[in-house]
Amino acid sequence: VCICLIGVPYSAASAARDTLGCLSFQRQGSRSQAERDGYYRKAKAMGFRARSAFKLLQLDEEFGFLSDPSTTRVVDLCACPGSWSQVIERKLEGRRGTVIVAVDVQSMRPLAGVQQ
Repeated sequence: VCICLIGVPYSAASAARDTLGCLSFQRQGSRSQAERDGYYRKAKAMGFRARSAFKLLQLDEEFGFLSDPSTTRVVDLCACPGSWSQVIERKLEGRRGTVIVAVDVQSMRPLAGVQQ
């Protein structure tokens, strides 16, 4: 998962990118992902397409790149299934001149306010 922040100082974008890491997921028997993963259930309850939305929310809380009022243009690379684009759209909602572009080789269900 990669996000390109247009207009954000390099240091903030670089720090956010460096914070991203691989999360190991331990297999826990034959229970479904919904039964064993609280973030999966929470994401579905909040209308997000995937639990990865919480990683972007955590990064924004730490670095504030989406909370910055000057952030109005975002390109979400490797966007499928679209949870990061959902978070971005919600965070930038109501800002004037906002452009969100989601790019992926896989097809993705359309999202209001996000160009594909």
